[in-house]
Amino acid sequence: MNRRRQLLCCILLAPLAARAQQPRMVRIGFLAAPYRLEHFHEGMRKLGYVEGQNLAVDSRWDTDYERLGQLAGEMVRSRVDLLVTGGTPATLAAKKATSTIPIVMAISGDALATGLVDGLAKPGGNITGLTFFAPEVEAKQLELLHEALPRVKRIAVVGDPALDTASLRALEARVVPESAGIAANYWKK
Repeated sequence: MNRRRQLLCCILLAPLAARAQQPRMVRIGFLAAPYRLEHFHEGMRKLGYVEGQNLAVDSRWDTDYERLGQLAGEMVRSRVDLLVTGGTPATLAAKKATSTIPIVMAISGDALATGLVDGLAKPGGNITGLTFFAPEVEAKQLELLHEALPRVKRIAVVGDPALDTASLRALEARVVPESAGIAANYWKK
């Protein structure tokens, strides 16, 4: 009789034991251009996360920046564990959508100047990640261009005026051309 009870307990508890051994499914909202998704999956695999096994990725994107807020809101309502964003507009949309779900910027413009974080050393809030904006680097690039091509007297700085960082970049870029005697055009909508 004792053996029967043990067998019965094993049969009844097997599904619970199997469920307890399965890793928790992590749900990530991916608000970035689709071409970045492959690299994201590759990095997650290296960390032991495989979609369909212990990872679920909700990937959305729209080149119409106005729609990014709606997409971020949908992901928040679907109760993702984490939001991964690509670019300043996506990160701004995610920030507006939630102050509690962690947001990781895969890349953004100047996170400090655009108000995404309180500081680079201590971002505060629920946002962290990579910010790629160094006005002094861009100014140096223009300076090097001028050294390499000293006869160039006119350049164009091209950027997306919908991004706050585009105007900041254009302002910083003016310093080198004006000091080097180069006429610069700045693209605006």
